[in-house]
Amino acid sequence: AEGTVYRLSSLRGHPVVLNFWATWCPPCRAEMPALAAAYRAHKDAGLRFFAVNEMEDRARVEAFLQAMNLSVPVILDAQGRVGRSYQVMGLPTTFFIDADGRVAVRWTGMLREEDIQRNLAQILPR
Repeated sequence: AEGTVYRLSSLRGHPVVLNFWATWCPPCRAEMPALAAAYRAHKDAGLRFFAVNEMEDRARVEAFLQAMNLSVPVILDAQGRVGRSYQVMGLPTTFFIDADGRVAVRWTGMLREEDIQRNLAQILPR
C-alpha cells in the first residue's frame, strides 16, 4: 500500500528476495518475468519478493508493469535510500535473504532462470 513502511525484520521467518531495478535498465526488464514466475511458484511456501524500483515515479513503474503484465510487490525507492543502505552500485542487483534475515546471495547483474533457481535453493525451506 502507498506509504507503507517495510522493515526486513518484520519478514523474519520468511525467505526474501529483494530485486533492485529500473524501467530504463534492459537486463532488469529481461529478468523480471522469471523473477515474477519464481515468486508465484514459491509464495505459498512463504517466499517474499519485493521489486525495489530505484528513483522512478509511480506512473512510469505502473505503466511498465501493466505493459509486461506483471503482478509483483513493488517498493518505490524514490530517493534511492534503500539502494544506498544496501550499497547497490549497479542495476539490477538482487539479494536472496534467508528466513533468519541473513543475506545468502548478493547477485549483481542479470539473473537467468537457472540462477534464480540455484539462489532460491539457498534460502527456501528444504
